[in-house]
Amino acid sequence: MTGHPTQPLAEVERENLASRVYQALRQALMAGHFKPNDRLRVRELAARMGTSETPVREALMKLVSERALELKAGHSIRVPHLSLARYMEIRGLRVMLECAAAEAALEHADEALLAELEAIQKDLLEARRSGDHARALALNHDFHSTLWRASGNDTLVELIENLWLRTGSIRSHLYPYATPFRQGPHGHEPVLAALRRGDRLALRAAIEADLIEGGAPLVRYLETMEKGQG
Repeated sequence: MTGHPTQPLAEVERENLASRVYQALRQALMAGHFKPNDRLRVRELAARMGTSETPVREALMKLVSERALELKAGHSIRVPHLSLARYMEIRGLRVMLECAAAEAALEHADEALLAELEAIQKDLLEARRSGDHARALALNHDFHSTLWRASGNDTLVELIENLWLRTGSIRSHLYPYATPFRQGPHGHEPVLAALRRGDRLALRAAIEADLIEGGAPLVRYLETMEKGQG
């Protein structure tokens, strides 16, 4: 073999590592593994992820540029706190985009997709019953993301994920406190029922209700917090 093959291969490997670290941190933020105002330290994250500091630093700065994280004075990187106004803006966009994704997913709602969603939902309910808030949050994200991805629209999925990046931490922080849970069936049950029937209008209504009613305790909490600060 002629030339210098090792250098470009090394660059590709480094790029792949940086991408994997970035995707892992994105998923952690969306699933609510961090809380508002958490400081993300490069060295600690690198040790936890079993990698060097450089790809972690690059991933964090990319997330800062996407406004998923904040760069504070003194160069500390923290998870931002979400205001009520900002949350309401994001929720409105989520309703619009997630309804569109669900309608598109309806075209691909075969038995395999329904079985996957039902299995996630079963595990989610068990996690809630056992008080495992972290697992319940992660499974809630899995349910929604499985449905988005079934849309087959990568651009739409990317837009929705960017919104979840900004709300994962506040949902994680408030999940144990923004309850009791709604009375009656879980908000995902009407979604599953509409998918089974192939009912587009019912599916849109179920997604909208899940996002608005499910987020109502969080809205009340943020309202109370901001009134107390006024």
